[in-house]
Amino acid sequence: MSYMINRVYTPSSFYIPNGLHPGKQFIMRGRVTWGTEAFAINLQQDTDPQGGDIAFHFNPRPSQGEVIRNSCTGGDWQDEEKDQPHFPFEDGRSFILRIEVTASEFRTYVNGKPYINYSHRVDLGNVHFLHLTDGAEYYDITFVDRYGLPYRTEIPGGMQVGKAVRIRGAGMDNEPFSINFGCDCENETCAFHFNPRPNEGVVIRNANLGGWGDEERDYEADFPFSPGQYFDALFVCTDDKYHVYVNGEHFTDFNHRCGVPDVSHFHVQGNMDIKDVEYFEPLEDDFVKQVPSGMEKGDVVVFRGFMRPGGDVFSVNFMNGYTADSDIALHFNPRIGEGQVIMNCCTGGDWGEEEKADIPSVIAEGKPFEIKIVTKRNKFKVYVNENHFADFNHRLDFADATHLHILGDVDIAELEFLEPVDDDFVKEIPSGLEKGDVLLFRGFMRPESERFAINLHYGLTTDSDVALHFNPRIEQGQVVFNSRTDDSWADEERIDIPQCIAERKPFEIKIVTKSSKFKVYVNGTKVKKFESRGDIENIKGINVNAGAYIFQVKLERKLEKPVLERIPGGIRPGSWIIIHGMPKKNCDRFHINLKCGDDPESNVAFHFNPRFGEEHCTVRNTYVEGNWQEEEREEDSFPFEKKDTFEVAIKVMEEKFMTYVNGDHYIDFNHRLPLDSICHLEMDGLVEFYETEFL
Repeated sequence: MSYMINRVYTPSSFYIPNGLHPGKQFIMRGRVTWGTEAFAINLQQDTDPQGGDIAFHFNPRPSQGEVIRNSCTGGDWQDEEKDQPHFPFEDGRSFILRIEVTASEFRTYVNGKPYINYSHRVDLGNVHFLHLTDGAEYYDITFVDRYGLPYRTEIPGGMQVGKAVRIRGAGMDNEPFSINFGCDCENETCAFHFNPRPNEGVVIRNANLGGWGDEERDYEADFPFSPGQYFDALFVCTDDKYHVYVNGEHFTDFNHRCGVPDVSHFHVQGNMDIKDVEYFEPLEDDFVKQVPSGMEKGDVVVFRGFMRPGGDVFSVNFMNGYTADSDIALHFNPRIGEGQVIMNCCTGGDWGEEEKADIPSVIAEGKPFEIKIVTKRNKFKVYVNENHFADFNHRLDFADATHLHILGDVDIAELEFLEPVDDDFVKEIPSGLEKGDVLLFRGFMRPESERFAINLHYGLTTDSDVALHFNPRIEQGQVVFNSRTDDSWADEERIDIPQCIAERKPFEIKIVTKSSKFKVYVNGTKVKKFESRGDIENIKGINVNAGAYIFQVKLERKLEKPVLERIPGGIRPGSWIIIHGMPKKNCDRFHINLKCGDDPESNVAFHFNPRFGEEHCTVRNTYVEGNWQEEEREEDSFPFEKKDTFEVAIKVMEEKFMTYVNGDHYIDFNHRLPLDSICHLEMDGLVEFYETEFL
């Protein structure tokens, strides 16, 4: 279960849905307020920090450059902990903080990297609230639970008009499964029963209010719930009905047969695989969100939602205050009846000259949309469902825009702030690149641009020597590779430009560092090997210059082998383990083991062993009390290639492990040992492994 809150004001306390338990996670995205001395995040007993115990007090202090951790019991603070690897909460800095609850400690991660752990001092059963103090601005907070079937949970805050529930997963066979909006924890009274039946190729809709009512079976869409086929379903509650969207398309509606407030629980039953469940709170009409430090160049605001049935207009306003007479730096106003989107600004109560564009079809047709507004130095750039829509030149200073105002015939399910990489961004690699390192870049071409470049520098300035110059040029239909020494460029190497870059679609560029070369992948496909013309270890900086909009630059460092990691919270049905790696050219085999201990002779519940050469298959097995059991080798294809990256996703089911390689279903392996005995992941072989994800 994933429950996001967009309206975050400080100081505030938030009730923790389903309580605190191992496997629970909290994700907070925000920014340190300029000039703040300190702020705190508490996991505590009561809404009032003074009213009960505090299990975990996480207290960054920019004025001192340290993060204090502590607990408070019976009104008395305990011994502080101050040791830290570094301080990531400087003035004005954006952050993503994740707190994971385990059986013995809280584990924290900042911007995706492990930070510090804190052992439990207070009974987790006494913790009911997350409290945020002043000193930081929060874009959103998310509560995350792990999944099992049957899945039953209280809907945070109950059901209400405008709330949306999103579930992603897949049916596992031809047997039916159901998604239910219940009026009690046992689903004895069900307001909306959504029941895909792959064996019949139909989706039944009904309600059980003291007895089952009339079934509804008719709909115009194709059946999207075939066995093994992943789906993304969104249920939106409106005044008179539920609207159901599947894979971004309207699927069906279901009229309410009882009061919306009667719905309190969400149930999933049957043989299906849940990837995640998200709850989206509706933004109230005339919603206003404060941005205390004002908008900054490069800030991105993302709105996800849909027009209300029968709706005609809505508007998003970037305001210089929170009152009705505040100046408006950007007025974004879709009008279905006119078939246009109006953009304007308002100064001193006077509207400026309107700018108009044809309304995007996804908004006009009431489909789910994503509007992305990017703040540039001299304009706002607007994207709708990842396609560039319009530009609006600044008429007011965007730094004075301190509030976002949304009103009209729209349900906004999610509001998100992103911070992209600036033009001419230089990221330092203090230790230099190492053999096996992977550099990851995510972004897309700017609409007006014809080229951009990624440079790996031997220094920390843009005029230092360049080890690798990656330079897509749309107007030439090619990508230029080169290096530069003492201001002189060497001989160019060229390839045809990848289609996703040429069409200005979102891309992921991955540069793998080898001992004497770079291997470059675009959206998972290898496009080029570029022989190194200098020492890779001396590369100190990464530079991305104009032409592309880069949202993420990430360094992935290979793991030391053999890899032996404790699995956070253990595994159970619904768990995912995601493994990234690349076999070396002389690799004959490698293995991934789910083990029942950290000893070399510990039992192995699942041995996943790809073998190259004549065998050319993946052997699956179990190791019990010193003996290997019966092997399994049957498969339709072998998806691994030497010197090519792979992603192996292991999905834990009630009766088996399901594996996916590079997004495609591969093989299954029935359980031979109890799931609760599995506690470690072991990996070894002539493969470079990277950071593992446990979901």
